[in-house]
Amino acid sequence: MDLDAVLKLASDLLHASERYVSPVPPEVLMTMAHGGRDDWQQSAELRAGLYQGLDLLETLRFIERMAGYNVLLTDRGRRALAQQAGQRVDFEGAAASEWIEMQELNAAMSRGLWADHTTFNRLTVENWRQFAAIDIEFHARLTVLTGVNAAGKTTLLNLLAPHFSWNSQFVASRRGVEESTNPTHVGHLTYSNGVRAAVTQDPLWAEGVQQASVTVIGRQDVAGIFISSHRTVSGYQPLQHMPVRFSEAEALLQEFAAEVQTRYNGGMSNFPPLYRMKEGLVSAATYGYGNKAVVASEEARVVWEGFQEVLARLLPADLEFENLLVTDGELLVCTSRGRFPLEAASGGLSAMLELSWQIYLRSRRVEAFTVCIDEPENHLHPELQRSIVPALLEAFPNVRFILATHSPFVVTAVADAAVYALERGSDGTVSSRRLQSVNSAASTDETLTNVLGLSSPMALWVENGIREAVADLPPDPTVDDLRRVQARLSEIGLSSQFPAAIDAIADRSNR
Repeated sequence: MDLDAVLKLASDLLHASERYVSPVPPEVLMTMAHGGRDDWQQSAELRAGLYQGLDLLETLRFIERMAGYNVLLTDRGRRALAQQAGQRVDFEGAAASEWIEMQELNAAMSRGLWADHTTFNRLTVENWRQFAAIDIEFHARLTVLTGVNAAGKTTLLNLLAPHFSWNSQFVASRRGVEESTNPTHVGHLTYSNGVRAAVTQDPLWAEGVQQASVTVIGRQDVAGIFISSHRTVSGYQPLQHMPVRFSEAEALLQEFAAEVQTRYNGGMSNFPPLYRMKEGLVSAATYGYGNKAVVASEEARVVWEGFQEVLARLLPADLEFENLLVTDGELLVCTSRGRFPLEAASGGLSAMLELSWQIYLRSRRVEAFTVCIDEPENHLHPELQRSIVPALLEAFPNVRFILATHSPFVVTAVADAAVYALERGSDGTVSSRRLQSVNSAASTDETLTNVLGLSSPMALWVENGIREAVADLPPDPTVDDLRRVQARLSEIGLSSQFPAAIDAIADRSNR
């Protein structure tokens, strides 16, 4: 639907809202705007256009959400209607222009591969938990959320997790009696098909700390997977049996994800996730080529060979990965320097294997999809942290990644990305800030201080040593004074930190 048609629908919705003096579900307005007929729900294009029109009205504050879902005409909206005297409303001003520009950008992004695949466009959160104002516009390939501990990176990812059958846990305590009967407004989630869904927290029925459920009202189907920050530790376990047939990739993914979810929720099972991965790959190798008595499975062959192609692009170059090999029921990782069992892989390598296995299996069923990863740097050496994101983007060109991270290497992984810093204000609440010019060529120290908010990238003992070395300097130190500082630093093994000491002296002089 073209933008002018969307603007007309927004005008029709605004006129329809004038009929009601109390809040009504947005679907009621849509039916009235469509001449009282509810068949708009049968047309994906019309439905998306109506939701876009509703989004514009909320952006301009012509209508407002009540209790997180129902909508009501505002005084601002009444004034806009009065100025038009029953005619089509013209949406003007900076806010309307910005909204129109964003819709044009979203439309451009949705063309081509993503035209037939629904994904996330925008997430807003207002005055919920520690958040004051969160506004995330998702990038076409890579969105990165960063910030200090307890800023809320994982919480924001968890708002998206239910789309991928991942049961996230929210814990809350009731702050007032109204929270026991009414949903708490959280924010809105806008999809690429134009639907703007309200996000609410369900009522808290009891006093004290309890599990809180969050609902996305009008949630759309979004293909993808959610990978939590909890990486599994799997010991060696021989295969106990061979499946009588090769399972489809979707079934393999569900088996793997079920084991991960069980452990995430504190449970245990007889088979760790890595066992399920080994079972699936050994089965693929066994049934992929067949023999005189077994008919080959094309799907098994594609999974066996395709996953190895992904590993060749994703695993670090210095590993010199060659192929996977099955011998005596064991899965071996073969490199130019030798072979080792899957379970003997390092923690970092195991994390990359499990990560790539899940994404690859999803790619067998869906052409384009979204992957949310909480702390992809977990268990990875800094060199792997530096390369993991570019490698994922190369190995899976049709995937959009949404990451939460503490790593400066992940933050600066690629130049073309949307990076948001979650920052705590003076009142303790957290807001988002999009970093307009994240320098992918910046040093780790620069990223730690400028993006992640670290006061200094130096170790505390180094910082204290420099502070003590310059403590007795006069306000205007002489050359001899600076030489004494240099000598003190040399005595405690910090001669290389003399430039940092000069910076500390300059900072002190500027106060």
